[in-house]
Amino acid sequence: MIRALPLVLGAMTAAGAGAETVYSTGYEKDSCRKIVAFHYERKHTVDDGRRHISTRYFDTNGREAIHEETYFDDAGNLVRHVFEHHQVAERGTIDIRDGKGYFWYVEDGETNSAVEKAESDLLIAPLLPEFLRARWDT
Repeated sequence: MIRALPLVLGAMTAAGAGAETVYSTGYEKDSCRKIVAFHYERKHTVDDGRRHISTRYFDTNGREAIHEETYFDDAGNLVRHVFEHHQVAERGTIDIRDGKGYFWYVEDGETNSAVEKAESDLLIAPLLPEFLRARWDT
C-alpha cells in the first residue's frame, strides 16, 4: 500500500523542454532517498482552451494505486474531478455546474452523494501546486 506520510519527495523532472508530463518518486521519511514509497506521474494537457490534469500514483511494483482526472472549462474553472484509489477500493466524482458541487463517493461498498454550494476556494489534490504558487510570499 502506498503510504502518503511520512515521505520525502524526489525532485520533479519533466520529460523534455516544454513537456506536459512530470514524473517524481516519493521516498520513505528518514531513508535518505533509499527506500522508495511510490512513483508519481502528472500529465497536463490543453485542448480547445480547456485544461485537463491526469495524476497517477504507482506502488513500488508498478501497479497503479491512485488515479485522478481533473477537467476545467475554457475559462479555467474546475468542472469535474474523478478519482479512484485502488488499494482501498474508493472512488468518487465531483461535478461543478450551476454554482453547485455534485459529490458522489463510494467507500466500503457504500455509495454517498451530496450537493453543496461550489465555493471558489475548493481545493483538491491536483490543484495544490497552483494553490501554493498563487499564495507563496516571495
